[in-house]
Amino acid sequence: MSRIAVENKTQLGQVLLSRGIVTAEQIEKALAEQSEKGHRKLLGELLVEMNYCTQNQVASALAEAYGVPYAQVSPKICDARILETLPREFLEEHIVLPLFKVYQVLTVAVSEPTNVFLMDEIERISGCK
Repeated sequence: MSRIAVENKTQLGQVLLSRGIVTAEQIEKALAEQSEKGHRKLLGELLVEMNYCTQNQVASALAEAYGVPYAQVSPKICDARILETLPREFLEEHIVLPLFKVYQVLTVAVSEPTNVFLMDEIERISGCK
């Protein structure tokens, strides 16, 4: 079963701040917006909407916070045989992109790396780890 250690994760704002991408004031403004207007949006979404950073910067910072690799990928770089490892509908619904497979270990790019249920489902459907 795939697991990501979320108990030791760093806060997104701390990572963006340490990288010099946003200021403490910008984080405070986004958090204030979040609480004042009852936003159900995540901090990263608000920071992007407020033009304080880009989606790629947020994604990269989240990957660092969760201790997982980050890469910008495209279906064009994938081997069609690997794409067939999982049903197309599943790939589209869950925003999953199989990248490569070595010795029954499937490496995938996912939009939700902390979703352990998704990781388990990928293992079950593909028959790979």
